[in-house]
Amino acid sequence: MTIPTWPENCNSLAERGSWSFKPKMQTLRSDMDAGHARVRRRFTQATAEIDFNIVMDYEETEYFKSFVEYDLFGGVSWFTMPVFQGNSYYSMDVRFRNAENPYSISELGFNLNQITMQIETRGNALLISDGAGYLIDLWGADNVEDFLNRIHQVVHVDYPSVWDE
Repeated sequence: MTIPTWPENCNSLAERGSWSFKPKMQTLRSDMDAGHARVRRRFTQATAEIDFNIVMDYEETEYFKSFVEYDLFGGVSWFTMPVFQGNSYYSMDVRFRNAENPYSISELGFNLNQITMQIETRGNALLISDGAGYLIDLWGADNVEDFLNRIHQVVHVDYPSVWDE
């Protein structure tokens, strides 16, 4: 099954000051009756919760609502969209955290709406610090970011994942 992609005719840029990134804990800690607590990794794929607002005009808002209702089956399906990761936008697989109420809309003014979303991601773009420093020294920061965006797209978006439903 193909993952739906964010509509090209809808704004996907997070409103300044509205973005919040919360990585999910990948470890599970179990306290023991005697001795040290047991800590283990639950999963290897880095995930996170992201809250943000997007400003859309009325036409974009209608496209967005149709996308959620028909392509995402009311907001329960995974989809691919550009997501701000603190320094740049990356194409990522996401879904709404609350399928019963996937988004809220408030009017900002003439022909503008503010869409508030809470999404969860899978497969966050990560790079170890030694590797990042080496690549930045070798290629420059802009070229490394472009390269990693392309690799992330191929690995997490273009090829089907074992997590696809």
